[in-house]
Order: sequence, then structure tokens, then C-alpha cells
Amino acid sequence: MIAIFKNDRVYGNVLIYPVNDTAKKLMSLTGKKTASLADISIFKSLGFKIEVEPQKLGG
Repeated sequence: MIAIFKNDRVYGNVLIYPVNDTAKKLMSLTGKKTASLADISIFKSLGFKIEVEPQKLGG
């Protein structure tokens, strides 16, 4: 299964948000709204394919 996330910069911090249903369900298991790099590593070890949405330029 593919879990899609996106990076967003908030007050200088890069946060990783879930995009599709698979990613949202994985995050619901963690009890958090944003993923950490450790979370992403665990998801990969469980066999999930992780994709990151490209950032859009402009505001």
C-alpha cells in the first residue's frame, strides 16, 4: 500500500502531514496529527511505500 505525505513549513519547522486515506489511518494509530521521521521509518519497515507530494511554489 502507498501512503502519501506532504512536507509543510510552519514557523520554521518542517512538519509531515498525511495526504491520502492510508497515511491518515497510519497516523490515527500513532495518535498524532503529523509524522516524525521515526514514524516514516517504521511505516516503511512494515512494508508501506511512502511517497512525498512535491511542494508547490508561490504563496
